[in-house]
Amino acid sequence: MKYFETKEPYYSLIVAKNVDEAKKIYRQMYGDQDDPNKFQELSREEALYHLTIAKTEDGDILTYEEVQKSLNDKVPSMLLVDGDIL
Repeated sequence: MKYFETKEPYYSLIVAKNVDEAKKIYRQMYGDQDDPNKFQELSREEALYHLTIAKTEDGDILTYEEVQKSLNDKVPSMLLVDGDIL
């Protein structure tokens, strides 16, 4: 699995097999009209860093177990979403 980040129009960190799958997941979350401008592929370590500094919708920091589960799951998914959406 690969990690993809986009910052415009909404921030997202996505784990997917490829950029096309990442775009599909992005569109499922934000809708077809919100097409991301650019996806940047991140290393596992970069994705880990973003997850460790992220906060939940309640303002809590993710636990080590939650971060590890997010990185170890082999399921394409949205790991982080733009805080303005919550």
